[in-house]
Amino acid sequence: MSNKKKRVLGILIGLIFISLVSLNYLRTSYDSEKLLVVFTNVKQETQYHLYDVKSAKNELLASNQLTSYPTGIYLIEKNLLYFTQTDSNQSVQLFEYNLKTNTKKQLTNTFDYIDYLRLDKNGLKIYMRVNLKGKRNFHIATYDINTRSIDVWDSQENDESILYYDYDSKSNRILSVLYSVREDYDNVEKANMLQLPLQSPTYHLNLYNAEGNKIKNILQVKKNVIDVSLSSNTALFTASDGLNKPASIYNINLDSGHYNSIFSETDTYSKIKEAKFSKDGRGILFLATKTNSKFLVDKTGNRAKPRVLCFYNLETKNVSEIWFKEGGIINNYIVLP
Repeated sequence: MSNKKKRVLGILIGLIFISLVSLNYLRTSYDSEKLLVVFTNVKQETQYHLYDVKSAKNELLASNQLTSYPTGIYLIEKNLLYFTQTDSNQSVQLFEYNLKTNTKKQLTNTFDYIDYLRLDKNGLKIYMRVNLKGKRNFHIATYDINTRSIDVWDSQENDESILYYDYDSKSNRILSVLYSVREDYDNVEKANMLQLPLQSPTYHLNLYNAEGNKIKNILQVKKNVIDVSLSSNTALFTASDGLNKPASIYNINLDSGHYNSIFSETDTYSKIKEAKFSKDGRGILFLATKTNSKFLVDKTGNRAKPRVLCFYNLETKNVSEIWFKEGGIINNYIVLP
């Protein structure tokens, strides 16, 4: 499936709701993080929640009308929320919301689409995945908060596309998942022509420094990769053996490129995604659909089940639930620096 098709599918799922009831804060032995959780409710309002796991304190930072798949990052020290939203030209751009002054401003206008925001270790630069106007593939770009300057990595590349990436503030490095747009389209045409299951393109996991210089290729994999995360000396990726197949979370050795499965979908938790190591290294956060939950239905009849943010304890092998809100969908989350 092409990256733009996946993007549209994510937006459609984010539009499926039934009723807003309550927020459940779920206490666990895991308590080392502050999280930004992006959630969309029954009124099609995207809410940005700051959640302190240790104190179980939740703060609604801001909300706006859903216009596209929403992503965000929060700069705690300056009380600034950076988020993506559709602008007046119907392209998805980067915005800044100042919670102190209650003012919002648009920061970019040259892209067709932006998502997956990350903040550098000094809080001075925003990493983002971007689609340039008139092109099919995605790039990593940076936005300098002080100078307002933008740098698009490999801007002349027309085939290699960024599926997903992550930034680690401790090592100051980027891990990205790339694939060939041409190979992906060829696979789609082959599947349609021969009525065969769609094959994933070859995904390349590459390590970069903070300036966009490639350090090394970690591995190549033919699995259906969903996302990736980086944590100092190790990394994770979530993948399945094909579309509509159960997904697993894999740990990667950054030196050898070897990987092994840590956790897979269960009868309770399915459609897992966005696996990230906790700061203390004791476990892994991930989003999942609870299989026994009720379907959410929108006014057109579209159906989906809500997601819950979970924690997998690497020592006990137990799963606990961190954050859940009824009546909507958790789109994504960020572990704040």
